[in-house]
Amino acid sequence: MKNIVKKFLIALCVLTLMLSIITIPVSAATGNINLGYSGTANPGNEITVKLTVSYTKGLYAYDTTVRYDNSCLKLVSLVGSSNDVVANAAGSFGISLFDASAPKNLVCQMKFKVLKVGNTSVSVDSGIAGDIDALSVNIPAKSLNVYITAPTKSSDNTLKSIKISAGTLSPAFSKNVTEYKVTVPYSVDYFSIDGYATHSGAKVSYKDGPGPNIKVGTTVRVITVTAENGAVKKYNIAVTRLPQGTTSSTSSADTSSTTSTVEPEENKLETVVDGNKMTVAEIIPDDVTALGFEKGEYTFNSVHVPAFLDKEKEVALLYLLNEENKGALYVYNPATGIFSLPCIINDAKHYTILPVTALKRDQILIDTESVFNLSTITIGEQEVEAYIYKDDALSDFAVVCAINSEGEKAFYRYDKKENTLQRYVAEYRAEDTDAQATGTLNTDAIVVLVCAGVCLAAIIAIIIIWAARRRYYADDFDDDFDDAEPLFVKETELDTTDEGETLTENENEPDIEENDAETDTEAE
Repeated sequence: MKNIVKKFLIALCVLTLMLSIITIPVSAATGNINLGYSGTANPGNEITVKLTVSYTKGLYAYDTTVRYDNSCLKLVSLVGSSNDVVANAAGSFGISLFDASAPKNLVCQMKFKVLKVGNTSVSVDSGIAGDIDALSVNIPAKSLNVYITAPTKSSDNTLKSIKISAGTLSPAFSKNVTEYKVTVPYSVDYFSIDGYATHSGAKVSYKDGPGPNIKVGTTVRVITVTAENGAVKKYNIAVTRLPQGTTSSTSSADTSSTTSTVEPEENKLETVVDGNKMTVAEIIPDDVTALGFEKGEYTFNSVHVPAFLDKEKEVALLYLLNEENKGALYVYNPATGIFSLPCIINDAKHYTILPVTALKRDQILIDTESVFNLSTITIGEQEVEAYIYKDDALSDFAVVCAINSEGEKAFYRYDKKENTLQRYVAEYRAEDTDAQATGTLNTDAIVVLVCAGVCLAAIIAIIIIWAARRRYYADDFDDDFDDAEPLFVKETELDTTDEGETLTENENEPDIEENDAETDTEAE
């Protein structure tokens, strides 16, 4: 019986091993996919959507279908490691990527022209890729939100210069100074002015008072500048023609003549960004938006200006104008006094990357001095402030601060290779380095563990059932044996009675007569 049990267990173990070997190839591994876009999503512009498929063992081929809203986007071109791009029905197309060197990443760049304002998306169907061992790799589906906004209309309503036919402006011209004086001698009876707008889209108009021919005394000339978004600014030039017989020296002494130079008043809204002179705008165009922020007011250098603020009013986006009067939103960090362009990541959500110092340090739940270095990283083409891990094993990751489209502000772990964000909630520990670097278990390993667990449970159940049945039958057999009649009884013929009946004697019973004779002999 023991040999039978032993053979049964050996056979069961062999069967378990065979099942594990058969099961592993059936379950394909899973790769990673990432979608992101670059460029300004305004109607008439072009954006580039980048598709990256990756797998640690390397991929040589990948097939999928890309879908988009052709009312908002128009496919222009595709560039990347693709040897076959097939255009299908409007709003979708198939791609087949191939690289014989089997790199870890297969990349395709899709260029779209933006057609109209609206929120749309570009999605990729789930697909199958082939790894370097010619095994199937599942690539999940992915969707990318694209937020299309109207092109920004300039609010620049300044002049870059004023040209006058006689005399000199006082004070010296500055685009932010709107009040000027000019004094000319009596001999000048014709005075013309020309203003040149800083922005090409702005319109310039004049109010010449009585006309270019001036009379003795003061005449105010007005230059009106209207920006693209309708903002208006007026420059007033008070032109004084001296009476006949008045000398230039007298005019200089009495009327602050054009020979004197007055320094322009300091503009508190001027700043310097990356070495370029810029000005904080006092008007933000109505079509300028910032997802996750609310429009409000911010005090910059004691001047109240419009701004986009987060819910806690800790972070401000100010609208800055360059010397060409082109505007854009900038993140202002009051702790450092530095302006920086907001870095945008469009994944499943819209994220605006902020300086990490925009959140209080105790909100990160870790000892930043011992785990991180405060530095900067490059996301896309922009440099942002971030916490960099000191541990070399985590060099591909950093912790950044971001606000999503719902206005939720938090720390995120940024993957430099995949250009993805994951909400940062766990405290970093040195002993977790290997686990963080390794990542999740391989699919094959999970299959083996599951099969082994199922088989082990089956073996234990079979042994328990077999032992219980063996004990049951053993007890039943013992009870039957005790109640049974003798099986081996030998019958011997004796004598035949007068009636012809044959008497039998059981050899198992003792011979009474012989025993009695022997007893009598011993007694004598």
